[in-house]
Amino acid sequence: MPFNEREAMKLRLQQIDKSEERILLQYKKERESIFNRLRELDELSLENNTNTNNQSKKTISHEKNSTKKRKSVGRPKKDAKLTNEDKVAIKFLKYQTAAIGGADIMQELYNKTGINIRNTTYFMDNLMALEPRVKKPYRGLYIYEHDDLHVEKNT
Repeated sequence: MPFNEREAMKLRLQQIDKSEERILLQYKKERESIFNRLRELDELSLENNTNTNNQSKKTISHEKNSTKKRKSVGRPKKDAKLTNEDKVAIKFLKYQTAAIGGADIMQELYNKTGINIRNTTYFMDNLMALEPRVKKPYRGLYIYEHDDLHVEKNT
């Protein structure tokens, strides 16, 4: 079987994935070594001066926050509140007159919040569960359905 461009592209994607995993692992190791060294320095400074207790707590809490994995966006609870990203996405959808693509929504989110959402469908499914007026009329398209009263006032 001849080696075609499609197979070459798939192979390159696999190579990129492996390379990306290696790089992420290197960053993780480096981060851990930095935090270990910070911990050592905090312990040394605690021995020398008891007034640095607050700074040590800040470093340790920063370590816990930065080494945590990303907060998983599971099924929203009944009392779940909208995050800042959710609010930005809803506001953006409210001002659209037609269904808009998920990529455009994610670009707007990135522009407004600086946060890059990796899985658009997952994010939007959770958003639709939190805000019933957000609908998915077709694959990859989303729209905010306004009240009929609201639409009549505008016309």
